[in-house]
Amino acid sequence: MADGPLSRRDLLGRLAAIAGAGLVAAGCGAASVQSPSASASSSVAASSPAVVASSTTAALSSTTAAASTSPAATAASATTTSATATASASSATAVASATTSSVAPESIKVAPGTLNWWPGWPGTYMRDVANAFMKENPTIKVEPVLFYPDNTKLVAAIVAGTGPDVVSDIGYYNFIERGAVLPIDDMLKTEKISTTDGDIRAANWNAFHWKGKYYGVPAVDTAGRGALGYNVDLVQAAGLDPDQPPQTWDDVYLWHQKLTKKDSAGNLTQLGMDPLFSRANATSDGDTWLWPEMWGFHYFDVNTMKYDIDRSETMDFYATIQKFYDLSDPDKQAAFQKVYTKSYGAFGIGKQAMGITYPSGPGVIHTINPNGKYKWTWPPVPTSRKGIKIQSAAGHAQLLVKGSKLTDAGFKLALFVAGKTASDILFDQVGWVGPSKSWQKSMDLSKFPADVQQGIQFFSTSLDDAKEIWTAEMDPEDEFLGSKWRGLASQVNKHSIDPKTAAQQLQFMMTTQLNSENGAFK
Repeated sequence: MADGPLSRRDLLGRLAAIAGAGLVAAGCGAASVQSPSASASSSVAASSPAVVASSTTAALSSTTAAASTSPAATAASATTTSATATASASSATAVASATTSSVAPESIKVAPGTLNWWPGWPGTYMRDVANAFMKENPTIKVEPVLFYPDNTKLVAAIVAGTGPDVVSDIGYYNFIERGAVLPIDDMLKTEKISTTDGDIRAANWNAFHWKGKYYGVPAVDTAGRGALGYNVDLVQAAGLDPDQPPQTWDDVYLWHQKLTKKDSAGNLTQLGMDPLFSRANATSDGDTWLWPEMWGFHYFDVNTMKYDIDRSETMDFYATIQKFYDLSDPDKQAAFQKVYTKSYGAFGIGKQAMGITYPSGPGVIHTINPNGKYKWTWPPVPTSRKGIKIQSAAGHAQLLVKGSKLTDAGFKLALFVAGKTASDILFDQVGWVGPSKSWQKSMDLSKFPADVQQGIQFFSTSLDDAKEIWTAEMDPEDEFLGSKWRGLASQVNKHSIDPKTAAQQLQFMMTTQLNSENGAFK
């Protein structure tokens, strides 16, 4: 892709390619857009940025059909997410009033001279942010359009000329790669904002860095992306020491054994750990694929555009997941979790002892279960990597849409959303931790008990304390990956296939998809 400005004709052509592919973003966790990069103390080698684009809905079925004559055909029929996928708390709808809309993009009308802002999450808290911005900037008008801006709606709106000036919570790299959003390097330089040693961590900026340029202002939900949470009361009741949390997956399994309870009929009454819960389930839209990171390998090489999934580490983590489900039984666990429909599911209500959560976890769970006591610690790693503290840097950013006539005002809004006033609003109403280091140090945690404060502070400082900082692998098929790896995990957990077969099939499926006519680059 050329780095220079696109003509309207070229832009519409590229956007039409997105629309024609039928791309739809999940709209809850935002796109992960950077290969693992190293902090000063990290042992993770950085990869050069490259194109990321979500796979298509059509591709899910087309690749399945294409694979049907292959020995790996059964992989393409893998069912999708486990019941715990719904437990993701990256969406704020469970904890704040939201007004989701099915508005057709062509019907969106914003007065000339008014910033058309698609903030992503359709909660009234985003209107509060817009009102606060206008109070500080009375010459600028902002209209927040409150619905989840999936890729299809965004493409249709841009092509219709009714697209936003500023957008967030989308399949970010679908639009960055196709030249539909603006690089912000010149604006950052003008405002003397550092992307390497400023108030926002370099890791957050790098998550939206492509071909030597920056494409988004990190904002909204940008603390370290995952941590192992555990219910202190349940842990103590099982005779375990909450001040000595598990460090490895073997440790977690020992806790899982002691914390899982069943009735006389073998039905679960309490679950120790679901390894596919919440953050551990994600691969895209603001989140990295955590399992290769915990096992310490890159599953995709952006320079050669090749997957490296069929390997012993993948077999090992599939086997690890299976071991947990063997104890609880997949069907009985699904039945148990189905009962708990609030955000963070059984874990949030105190019926599941452990889970890897998003940074909103401590605050959100406190609103659901104010009498519960929880702690958070580092994501577990295999025993061979014991002692290595890992964290993911991704999350969200505000992007400026190419073609906007209000880029200066849009950039000002983007910076505002990353700043103190907006961060206060979003933290108070939702529990999201903003990107500013100075703001994080001044967060008012007084309304929370000590254990909630510990969790929030852990997520806030973990990007500074981690030995390895990972961001996404720049995988152009990361959304396709999400459904397929989880589907194969479900088959492994039910002993329909073994971990070795799962690794082989996932390698085959991803390679086939990348190279197929439905692949992200076709």
